[in-house]
Amino acid sequence: MALSELNTGEISNKGRAVELIHPSHQIPIGIRFYVLGSDSREFRRIIRKQQAELLEKQKKTRRGIYMATPEEHEANSIELLVGVTTGWDEDIKNDAGKITGVRKEIELNPGEFVPFSVEAVTQIYSDPGFAWIKELIDSEIGERRDFLPPAKKS
Repeated sequence: MALSELNTGEISNKGRAVELIHPSHQIPIGIRFYVLGSDSREFRRIIRKQQAELLEKQKKTRRGIYMATPEEHEANSIELLVGVTTGWDEDIKNDAGKITGVRKEIELNPGEFVPFSVEAVTQIYSDPGFAWIKELIDSEIGERRDFLPPAKKS
């Protein structure tokens, strides 16, 4: 087996869909968030930026020690997830529940369809009531097996 067959870089940079799963029923709800992987250039860029900011804060302290607050950790987590989320969509269903298409907006509140934007995804990731979405996306971007190239048939 060639090692290149296990390189996650290309798909991490291209991204993939993460199907939102109902938190209690554990079934897909017909909404997908599109995310880059933890091996993507953008993920690494954001992490390096956050680390550089932390180092700058450490330099400004008397002893060179800076302890980030819980709010700063949360803000960094949200910034990272927003930075690697590239879009979303939702299934369109007819009255019988059959999927008839896909829209590039999600229904945030009944009858309120929201197109993807940095502000909208930040709002969702920041809302404690949607912590389950934030946790799902956070978990999925680190699942390297989901960013592997398709296996070649022998």
